[in-house]
Amino acid sequence: MSKILLLYYIIIIIDIIIILSLLEGTKLVTRLSESNKSALLIDEANGVPQSSLQPHGPKVYGVVQRTGSDRQQEVMAREWSVSHLQNEMRYIREVRDSLEKVRERMYSQFGGMQQSMQKLTQEIKVKIRTEGMDSFDQMNSSLISANLGLVDLREEVKTLRSTFEKNQEKLRDKENELAQAQAENQMLRLQVESSQEAGTRALHELSAKLQREYEEKLLEQQRKHREEIENLQEKSQLQKKLHTCEQRIRLLELSDTTDSNVVQKYVFLLYLANYALFYTSYCYLFILFRSKQLESEAADLKERIKHLNDMVFCQQRKVKGMIEEVESLRVQVAQKDMFISELLDRIAIVECENNELEDKLKYFMSTQSRPREALDTREVGVDCDLLPSRRGVYTPFMKLMEMTAKINIE
Repeated sequence: MSKILLLYYIIIIIDIIIILSLLEGTKLVTRLSESNKSALLIDEANGVPQSSLQPHGPKVYGVVQRTGSDRQQEVMAREWSVSHLQNEMRYIREVRDSLEKVRERMYSQFGGMQQSMQKLTQEIKVKIRTEGMDSFDQMNSSLISANLGLVDLREEVKTLRSTFEKNQEKLRDKENELAQAQAENQMLRLQVESSQEAGTRALHELSAKLQREYEEKLLEQQRKHREEIENLQEKSQLQKKLHTCEQRIRLLELSDTTDSNVVQKYVFLLYLANYALFYTSYCYLFILFRSKQLESEAADLKERIKHLNDMVFCQQRKVKGMIEEVESLRVQVAQKDMFISELLDRIAIVECENNELEDKLKYFMSTQSRPREALDTREVGVDCDLLPSRRGVYTPFMKLMEMTAKINIE
């Protein structure tokens, strides 16, 4: 584009040079004619007749129209010598010769410029073709790379969709497992609550029963204690009585007087005292065995409740872990959705760029397939022929020829 603009500037400069040369030639002719007219007017103003200034010889007469001092057109008769007219014609021929030389020189310059312009146009055509082929190759390579990138992106999107579907299936499985675990947890909670209620009820019942038994046993022990105290008191009394009896027996033995009824009575009393001591010891041992049995049952119930609490805690931890895993899967799915949306945006951008490159390629191919038109230069209409000027160079000879032609017509 820069070289084409340079050519246009060169052509415009050549046109300006030609116009200036033509204007200089016309100005020179008009200046000479005006100088001749001013010389004639000065001679008339000085009172010197033209016949006295010009040499003798054949003369030519004519009518001249000029502008006076009051800006009015005046018509007057004039005469010119043939030598003066010959000088004018000679001057005109010299001017024409100089213009012809200028024209030939301009033609030669224009021919050189035209050749340089042709060379430049050829270079520009070659450069445009090479640049076009390079741009075509670049566009083709960019299209191929864009298509390859688009294929890779599509494959990546397919893989991401497959992974997304797999993650969705895993999420559904995890949700189903979570639902099952929640159901199991609910059932275990109900079982634990029921077992806790049953255990607490049993514990309350057992504690109430133990309390009642303890109170009964305490009352019984107190009664037995009182009975034992009474028995001890009776025993002490019996011992005292036995002691007294022994003393009496001794006395009776000493006195050799025995009473069989009294001896039998004292033997029966000793038997009763021994039986009371045996019964009290048996009751005490039974109370100890029952209390130990109840303590072992309470310890078993506590172990069962602790085991159930541990099971509930483990199930809660499992449910909590599954919920955290589901939340992490949801976060991963959201990230995958964002990544897929970004990839879709990138695919849309790449498709737009691909369509733009295809449009450019089509346009370039259409411009390449179109026949190469010639550059629109001004060399077609330039022939350096001097056109007739609107402002005619009016010399006296031309005025004389016009007047003679009018006279002949009349």
